[in-house]
Amino acid sequence: MKIIWCNVALICVLSCNKNKTNKVSQNKEVPVLQVAKKDTLISTQFVADIQAKSNVEMRARIGGIIQKIYVNEGQFVKRGQPLFKINDAEL
Repeated sequence: MKIIWCNVALICVLSCNKNKTNKVSQNKEVPVLQVAKKDTLISTQFVADIQAKSNVEMRARIGGIIQKIYVNEGQFVKRGQPLFKINDAEL
């Protein structure tokens, strides 16, 4: 039994020595890249609903078809500024 353990130990020592000599002799060249620091733009998208602080309902005093809109949605307006042009042919 002692002879078997001695043989196993001897095989382990010899196999370890062979691997070390093979690793040293097999040097491989590996390509190396330079890392450069630069700014990167990161964009993210979200699903959202935008609402005004106070919503004002606008209702027409008379009926008609709108021919032209003078203001854009969300634009500030002044008193007396025309907002829409209604088809005046019917009136």
